[in-house]
Amino acid sequence: MSKCCCLPFLSLWLATPLLAQIPEGWSVAAETFSLTGLWAVPARGGSPPVPLTGLPPELVLTINVSRGANAVAIHPDGRVFAGNNGSQTGSAIAVHALRLNGLAVASSRRVQVGTSTSTTGAVTALAILPDGRCLVTANGLQAGSPMTRLAIVDIDAGSLTPLPITGAPSTNYNALTLNQAGTIAYFGTWVSTTSGQIWRVGVPAGGAATLVATLPHGITGLDVAADGRLVVVMNNATGGNSLGNVDPGTGAFTVIPGNGTHGAAVAVERASGALIVAGSTNTTQEVRLVENGVFTPLFTAFPGTLSGVDVQDSPRRYGVGTPLANTYAWHVAPNAGGVPFLGNATFALEVRATPGVPLASVGLFSTGRSLVSTLGVTILVEPSALITVGVPAAASASIPIPIPASPSLFGAVLHGQTLHVEAGGFAASDGVTFGLVMP
Repeated sequence: MSKCCCLPFLSLWLATPLLAQIPEGWSVAAETFSLTGLWAVPARGGSPPVPLTGLPPELVLTINVSRGANAVAIHPDGRVFAGNNGSQTGSAIAVHALRLNGLAVASSRRVQVGTSTSTTGAVTALAILPDGRCLVTANGLQAGSPMTRLAIVDIDAGSLTPLPITGAPSTNYNALTLNQAGTIAYFGTWVSTTSGQIWRVGVPAGGAATLVATLPHGITGLDVAADGRLVVVMNNATGGNSLGNVDPGTGAFTVIPGNGTHGAAVAVERASGALIVAGSTNTTQEVRLVENGVFTPLFTAFPGTLSGVDVQDSPRRYGVGTPLANTYAWHVAPNAGGVPFLGNATFALEVRATPGVPLASVGLFSTGRSLVSTLGVTILVEPSALITVGVPAAASASIPIPIPASPSLFGAVLHGQTLHVEAGGFAASDGVTFGLVMP
């Protein structure tokens, strides 16, 4: 393991501009029947959630327009994607991409996916594809709508492409996630309060769907854990356990015990494996943290009905590396150094080389991203504000980055990449972004 003093990083953290996005490690919860629509929820419940302001009317409770936000996903570029639930027959159902200034909407883009047949028309789930487009599930749309159940939305191009799919039932598609490579979509259906199914299909091509598992309750939320297992949340009308894991290869279901509440949505915190669950206890709407088998309410007094949740992962990967004889990639899910909480003296990042090892390596860290070609590689970090750190030339190299316990550093974000020397020239890893999280 290389030795690394935090002083060079401290100089970068102090120089980091405040980013206009969801704070590092926080979650975003979607809510219907509320004048709020979307909430930013602190990582470990140290303070109350904060409403996002300036939302389009379709994402809040608006008479004759919408019941509010029904699904949410955080894009790698920091934008918040959200879809609405219609309020009546003829309501427009759309996906919105929100660019924030602090926690206020600075600008937005919108793609309509259909028109509601009744109050059940809704975008039910969102997942961001590796190329930045958004995979969408929707229910209750009128005939002739641009999509029926599954589609890919290119929010920047303003386009929608229905995903061709055969073999799957026409029951409600309530949940959606992608495998870690982003090549397989898993979607969950609501058959009844006592039955739900998980299906899979290739993306972006679509095709024949395959049944993965049949579960004891209607499915409301899905995500993928670091080991590839599916994390599923169900709406359990009997008040029993509503959260569990599914092996995508065998379909075997394992209950996560201790959760006697109705679930609406779930998101995995990649670095730690902790779960963020949104749902009800029959008396309150709450967001809960599930970590090391312990269920901890983060907030329990949401005014509306929670329906979606996603987490701003830290650290997280971005961009595409430049391979040569070897390929180099950050390993952050899970991250052996944990979450970059303030005061985490053992925080570290790991980069892996396959199939061989380099002759020499160096880490590049900066306050910004870039896309610059030099030495035959693509540099993904801003070169004008750069520090370099020694990295072991190994198959698995750890870069320790001890984090001071200074509240003034909360939200500081850095971007990293490794550069490698091989016999045939230079290679580079993909990028990693990590922001400092308030514990």
